[in-house]
Amino acid sequence: MKVTLTEVGGWANLRRSCTLDTASLSRPLRRKLELNCRSALSAKVELADASVRDSCTVTLVVEIDGTQMSASFVEPGAPPELRPVLEVMRPLCRPGR
Repeated sequence: MKVTLTEVGGWANLRRSCTLDTASLSRPLRRKLELNCRSALSAKVELADASVRDSCTVTLVVEIDGTQMSASFVEPGAPPELRPVLEVMRPLCRPGR
């Protein structure tokens, strides 16, 4: 599974992203990331209040056997299933275009 996380927005309106191939991770971390990515993609999301200042949009793209699935979340309304994915991937994100 290939996972790409992109964050856009926040106080400084930055764009950061990273891509991971879960095959390169330890077995426990790989299972955690794969399970939570699938859960986050299928989670029901509440629409965030448009007046929330400095919110961040998180886009999760998952590629499995050549098939891509994606979902975008506004940080205050992101599903709890996304939290473990962010814990793993946020420290690896780097500024990008």
